[in-house]
Amino acid sequence: MIFGIVLVGPLSAQDAPLTGAIYTTTGDGLTVNGNIYADCEAVYLNGGPQNQNAAGLPPGTYYFQVTDPSGAVLLSTDPIEARQVVVNASGRVSGVPESGGPYHLVGLFNAANGSTPVQLYPFAATPNPGGEHKVWLTPVGSYRADWETDLQAPSNSFGFVPSQSKTDNFKCRRHDGVVESVLGGRKYYDANANGVWDAGEVTIPGWRIQLTVQLPGAAGPLGVETFTDAAGEWSLLFPVGTLYTACEDEPLESHWFQSGPLVGAVAGTATALSIPEAGRCWSGESGEDDNYGLDFFNFCIGAGGGRTLGFWSNKNGLATLADAGSVNPELELLRGCNLRGADGAHFDPTTYLALRGWLLNATATNMAYMLSVQMAAMKLNVEAGFVSPSALLYDVNEGEVITVGDVLLGANGELGSHPDTRVTGVDAARRSLQEALKDLLDDANNNFNFVQAAPCPFTFAVE
Repeated sequence: MIFGIVLVGPLSAQDAPLTGAIYTTTGDGLTVNGNIYADCEAVYLNGGPQNQNAAGLPPGTYYFQVTDPSGAVLLSTDPIEARQVVVNASGRVSGVPESGGPYHLVGLFNAANGSTPVQLYPFAATPNPGGEHKVWLTPVGSYRADWETDLQAPSNSFGFVPSQSKTDNFKCRRHDGVVESVLGGRKYYDANANGVWDAGEVTIPGWRIQLTVQLPGAAGPLGVETFTDAAGEWSLLFPVGTLYTACEDEPLESHWFQSGPLVGAVAGTATALSIPEAGRCWSGESGEDDNYGLDFFNFCIGAGGGRTLGFWSNKNGLATLADAGSVNPELELLRGCNLRGADGAHFDPTTYLALRGWLLNATATNMAYMLSVQMAAMKLNVEAGFVSPSALLYDVNEGEVITVGDVLLGANGELGSHPDTRVTGVDAARRSLQEALKDLLDDANNNFNFVQAAPCPFTFAVE
């Protein structure tokens, strides 16, 4: 006896997953896979992309339907028999069956591939805040006509089995004469962490955007979420007069930080503000004009080539110091700094052994000593070419970005002015400043706090 296996027989063509893809288009075929269409009556069904990664649909006759994006609300208003389309040998929609109508209207004929798109209208307005619709396409032979009584109905959507259907989402700003306006923007990777877009900075696809909206006449606010698309853009449709607050979600990875929008920035009728636990958000009221300026900016931190005190006190560090045949140039570089020892006296190394002992014996009793060894390690990192002096470091405690070169300059000046920050008699604020500089350099030497040149991976909590 074999346990845990149920024999159900071979899969039929009807049960096999549907291949290919579908796109929406305009009736003239000039806009394909549009995000937002001017009018719901202007949305047509087309075949999907034709390339090695996404072949066309299998030829045959299909049913289609329009639902809300969850698939739980049927929006198509005419019988299923009227919602038939034919897919040709090129994998494109090529109009409707020759007999048996009435069917939906068709668009312009494309002689290049023999396709003729089919209008999706009539369908009701979507209940989805944000104006999202979903079109489904399934082979006539895969349609479950008895879906209302079928035991598999929970896994079907009005007779359309998901595994045997293709879908595409779309929005349309006008439905039966009612016009909605667009709220949207871009999600940027802020490579210099300044909170605004600079030439060369890229967008980030797949980032979750969350809105709280108060629709005109509605009893209470609604929560709406969306994600940036492949171009790093997001957009939703709302009635004119909708009050909204648009925020970006925080990823699970702790090395991501938000840099923009800058508080007080204005985009259309929206203003950027800081909200506790939500970060910097856009708040405003949707007007007759679209608002595509609700942008968000983030950066992540990580490695930047740093080497630790341990590296510079072992054989690998020694080999790097002696890469030109002598350690003297590097020792001379360090002697030009305001390095300090345990008692606050200048430390001017003349041998590698002296440098190694000073690095390994450092303590924070005199914070100037501990700051000195971290500064020395970073000076050697820069001299060796491991770290660029123009690299950006993020100070998590202060929420500020500073270059490696500026940190080194500030640390050296601090050590020159305050060589002895032992607890007895020391200004507590001065010791705290040196400790903050030490921590910043320590994190950099350990590759924790460099602003990355490109986006890091990210994930969001499942809701």
